[in-house]
Amino acid sequence: MALTQESVLSLLIAEGGKVKKSDLVVKFRDSIDSDDPAEKERNRELFKTFVNNVAVVKEIDGVRYVVVRKMYQNCLQDGVHTAENTDNKEIPLTGEPQRLPARSEDTGSRDDAGGERRSVKSTKASEEPKDTSLVPLEQSEHEWLVKCATGHWSQVYGLLLRDNQLAEKRDFMSGFTALHWAAKCGNSDMLGKIIDLSKRGGVDIDVNAKTHGGYTPLHIAALHDQEYIMAMLVGEYGADPSIRDNCGKKAYHYLHKGISGTLREMLGEPSTQQGP
Repeated sequence: MALTQESVLSLLIAEGGKVKKSDLVVKFRDSIDSDDPAEKERNRELFKTFVNNVAVVKEIDGVRYVVVRKMYQNCLQDGVHTAENTDNKEIPLTGEPQRLPARSEDTGSRDDAGGERRSVKSTKASEEPKDTSLVPLEQSEHEWLVKCATGHWSQVYGLLLRDNQLAEKRDFMSGFTALHWAAKCGNSDMLGKIIDLSKRGGVDIDVNAKTHGGYTPLHIAALHDQEYIMAMLVGEYGADPSIRDNCGKKAYHYLHKGISGTLREMLGEPSTQQGP
């Protein structure tokens, strides 16, 4: 399926205005994938932009759907209510008719000659992509990341109490998690609450999670001279100081002058002293 905004909207309209998040990614997976990592990343960003332009994410009966925006509801009202009655029909999107894509569900449709019904195989569960971060964030996820980035920690704590899964959410531009923001700000109390509440809620949060630049929360703490945070991450929560970022640097490479020798040793900085 072509990776265009028209094709995304056509699919949503064909499915009655909403599609499961995982099903949407499956439909466009071949168009997004590429042997060239840079090209694949560009396609991912294009896909997210197209989806954001025409749809929002909503949870319906515990399942997350991508739902067409209100401005496109007229396409549904023009007799295109469900996918069952839209096979081989065309709808105007940008002045030119676009053929609706085939459905992913196992339903029958008559051929052009009115012959026997033919079935379309549904997507197998094993074929669903693990990465559904291609689609836009839900409102609660967006609010969580904004509050973390702006340091509104009391509100962050309230959101975390309602949904432990938020602790794993990443900013799609930077790859920052809440732990990265807490480490940057030096908020040891919030960093501890994020980790402890998540674990009590059954979320195995990764203290070594990397941003798109390869920075762990420990790297971020080192970059911003947050000594107590560094000691806390390594000493209490087992952060790995041997991890390198995308530039090949470990956290100790970013330590500034004045950082204690004890902390330097904790982060694995090689001794600069010469033996006798």
